[in-house]
Amino acid sequence: MLWVLCLSAQALLIGSIFQRKLLRSYPFFVAYLAVDLGCSLAIIQIPYHTLAYAAGFRIYRTLLAVLQLGMACEVFQRLCWHFREFRGFGRFRLIMAAALLALTGVFFLAVLPGVPAHYPHLMVLWIERWETAVLTITLVLSWWLLTHFLGLRPQMRSNVVLHWRILTMFYAIGAMSDALALTAQQGTGVRVVNVGMLVGSLSCFAAWLIYLRRGGEETPPELPVSPETLAYSRAWRRRILEYVQQAGR
Repeated sequence: MLWVLCLSAQALLIGSIFQRKLLRSYPFFVAYLAVDLGCSLAIIQIPYHTLAYAAGFRIYRTLLAVLQLGMACEVFQRLCWHFREFRGFGRFRLIMAAALLALTGVFFLAVLPGVPAHYPHLMVLWIERWETAVLTITLVLSWWLLTHFLGLRPQMRSNVVLHWRILTMFYAIGAMSDALALTAQQGTGVRVVNVGMLVGSLSCFAAWLIYLRRGGEETPPELPVSPETLAYSRAWRRRILEYVQQAGR
């Protein structure tokens, strides 16, 4: 029942995005929903204990892994659009995203290896298993760096902020489900994990349905900028260099 409700919510969300004319703003998000919905309905028609099911499931999981990365890049790009007026931010955002992804990925590979990296097909399994955890931490850290560490607070579109938060929760639910599934006992434990994952996913789909609005794509009016804020925005690159030098020492 929960699985059918999730598929129904995905179909409603796709229709809602088209109806609210948000497709151009979130193409990877819509592609993820469509692929997940279509592949789920297609694979369920194939007998479980067949090579055809294994091949179909492999393609399905690979597509989802690619689209999950695309969704994260998409929402990161839309968030960074609000900081475009800060001098030098274009190059900094790319360096920050690459550094956070690399550091988080290396951390999970070192602490939770699971599969050896020298087998390509097993490396794919590692990516599918821990990708959502890596993306969750990357999105949280990038938000913290921009809004708290650097103190940059431009006026943001409500859709972007809401999509960022819900997507982070969606990835976190997937990461926790994968981690618990590895430690849960067969039978009841796995069923409890699956139910929790479906409930969490359904809650995220419902939140997207409720809060993603056409009016949320409008940028709020700019607020007066205090001299202190201007001075801080001029010094943000200098602060980064100082922290980097301290970390190097």
